[in-house]
Amino acid sequence: AKAKAKAKPAAKAAAKASLPVKEPLKELNVSVFTWNHAQCSPSKADCQFLLEHSDSSVIVVGVQEVEDLKPRRHEGSRSKALKRVMLSTLGGEYAPVVMTSLGAIHLYVFVRKDAIPHLKRSSIVTWEVACGIGNVVQNKGALGVRLTVAGKSLMFFTAHLAAHQSKIAERNADFWRIMKESEVALAAQLGGGGG
Repeated sequence: AKAKAKAKPAAKAAAKASLPVKEPLKELNVSVFTWNHAQCSPSKADCQFLLEHSDSSVIVVGVQEVEDLKPRRHEGSRSKALKRVMLSTLGGEYAPVVMTSLGAIHLYVFVRKDAIPHLKRSSIVTWEVACGIGNVVQNKGALGVRLTVAGKSLMFFTAHLAAHQSKIAERNADFWRIMKESEVALAAQLGGGGG
């Protein structure tokens, strides 16, 4: 008698519905970078470090001082150039899933194409905490993002805080304020459950 191979439930259901079966993600690798631009425009050569991490499922880039602090109605030219250069460097292998900013602070999350089916888009939550003058001016502060990839909840921050040795107390106070306000923002966006 010939043994019959038993189809796994997910494969069986997908076959019935003529849907492709989502291949499991072999590994979830994450690369995280912080980059202070000092108000300079990046070149393609500046972004080559991203290619050294092409085995990463998720690439997160936190950037500070992309633009000068003048008030703007529209995105600045350096910010546009940075996005263009990073997307060009990563080619078609990665999709931008988060591109958010607070003044001259930016946070970018790119997910490799084979990991996209494992991204729970409804899980993406972003928030910001301004720490500049009066906790309003956007030259200092933080951006956060939370998302779920391959069943793993990931959270990333980028921050630009007060500079110099004499500002340790201010930086520490801003850090704890960022943590507290992030907790409140997450709870509000996730319906109070944090989950």
